[in-house]
Amino acid sequence: MGRRIFCTGIPHFAISIALERDGEIVAGVIYDPTRDEMFWAEKGAGAYVNEHRLRVSARRGLGDAVIGTGIPFRGRGDPSLLSRCARRGHVGDGRGASARAAALDLAYVAAWAL
Repeated sequence: MGRRIFCTGIPHFAISIALERDGEIVAGVIYDPTRDEMFWAEKGAGAYVNEHRLRVSARRGLGDAVIGTGIPFRGRGDPSLLSRCARRGHVGDGRGASARAAALDLAYVAAWAL
């Protein structure tokens, strides 16, 4: 999906790399070249965007939260579930990843949760 978006000129793509050691993911990097933003995390060292540390949000209610989700397609899952939650006000904002860079969308959810 990311290559198709890049080729069409939509400036929402990223490079994502994970480091697996002994069957466990211990580090990851997501780089957005259009904004020169590097999201990275290492087990035991925290998560960052460039040099700024990301922290766990103090938000308590799902209605105040930002979530990241993929929209089910090709007969998988229940696509109406997300829209029902949004209509009922259970979610403050959503970042769908159906036609964009999912890794970058999820990195933004972490950064915006502050």
